[in-house]
Amino acid sequence: MLFKRQFLLLLSALIVSLLITACSSFGDHSLHPQLMGQNEAANKQLPAQWQGQKNNSIPSTYRWGFAIPSDVQHMLDKLSNDNISLQVATIKRQQAGLDLELTSGEQLPDVKLSISSRRFETTSSQGKSWQGQYSIGANASWEVDLWQRLADDIKQKGALYQAQHYELEALTQSLQAQLLINWLNLIEQRKLLELNRKNVINQKRRLHMSEVRLDRGLGASIDVRNTKTRLLRLQEQQQQIIYKRDVTTRQLKRLLGEYPSTIFKASTTLPEFSAGPDWLTPHDILLNRPDVLTAEQKLIGAGYAWQASEKKRLPKLAFNFGFNSRQTHLADIFDLDTWLASVTSSLVQPIFYRGVLKTQAQKAQLQQQSAWLSYQNILMKAWQEVESAIQHEQLLSKRLAYLTHAYQQAHGVEQQVEIQYRSGLATSFELLSAQRTRTDIASDVIKLTVSRLKNRVQLQLALGLPTPASSNKRIAKL
Repeated sequence: MLFKRQFLLLLSALIVSLLITACSSFGDHSLHPQLMGQNEAANKQLPAQWQGQKNNSIPSTYRWGFAIPSDVQHMLDKLSNDNISLQVATIKRQQAGLDLELTSGEQLPDVKLSISSRRFETTSSQGKSWQGQYSIGANASWEVDLWQRLADDIKQKGALYQAQHYELEALTQSLQAQLLINWLNLIEQRKLLELNRKNVINQKRRLHMSEVRLDRGLGASIDVRNTKTRLLRLQEQQQQIIYKRDVTTRQLKRLLGEYPSTIFKASTTLPEFSAGPDWLTPHDILLNRPDVLTAEQKLIGAGYAWQASEKKRLPKLAFNFGFNSRQTHLADIFDLDTWLASVTSSLVQPIFYRGVLKTQAQKAQLQQQSAWLSYQNILMKAWQEVESAIQHEQLLSKRLAYLTHAYQQAHGVEQQVEIQYRSGLATSFELLSAQRTRTDIASDVIKLTVSRLKNRVQLQLALGLPTPASSNKRIAKL
């Protein structure tokens, strides 16, 4: 008897040792190795003047790089509430939250309880009598999270929920940027239309002047034809500008959830251009851009999924309880000794389907590697967008300065040629050429001014600054 007890103890110790050895070789896959300690490594590689800098708060009216009028700010707020794409993204985030709750519920014991009673009549030598019978059934099972596999599942769902949160934020910023760009396009079309109408009025005046010169014998019929051709060209351009304006208006209505409403009002004044943004450290940009945060959370979630898949190959410890009793007295049902005798436990080690579990773990590992490559690609894309927008900011500023000076010169030339044309010292071709040069430059100045504002929107979006929700804050752990 003593030998048997010692043998069982040695066997138990051997099993425990094997389990500990099997689990000790299991690593933490929740984060990619190159992500661990990235903050300290990044700070060591940064220039000294960038280390320890903090992002200065930006007024909400200048968050996009220029002053936002109150009616446009109202449009941005309305977009956040009424846009259909944002509503769909919100539903997906809610679904991810429910998935997290369902996964968390898997750690709770599974309990089934049934209670019944019935009363029946019996006949004996003493006569008829009524007797009662009570029955109760209880079944419960609970898997002990011995290796934190279920905890990894919860963390994986939590990371996916946070990824959905950041995806919603990224979509919000993207749609707000689209709204601002369409609003700036609408201002551009309206200003081009205003410039076109002034040119049409000016061309009609010159057509009348050419006809008067023709009647007086100072001009030729070809001058009148050239002037009419230019007038018709301007009128054709006017129709094209009107079409672009209406298309942009419909796009704005759709973003705001108001399409096909016919009423739409928005500010038509170009916003005040603020000074250039304070360039952020790379670390700040990584914390502000929601697309980078989304990729990071998906990478973390893929790591936890791989980790959970590896742990499925380890033994499972489960407690099971089953009880069924029928008694004629209600008090006998709740006999504690009877209940405790029904408690069992099991320690299951996968054997025959270990190959399937290994394949599932390898698949999860590949998904984690794919998420890591996607994360790197998002980082490179972020740097490219920031670098391109900064360069474009500088080039647009120089181009606008050149065009402004060119417009002053072209306007002076046009006035001088018109005076010479009245005096018969210049031909209609020279006047039309000077007029075309001035109108083209004026049109380019409008387009370039708006392009600079649109690039500022793209720059702010690339830096991750547009909304207060992205200012170095993570959502709370659930």
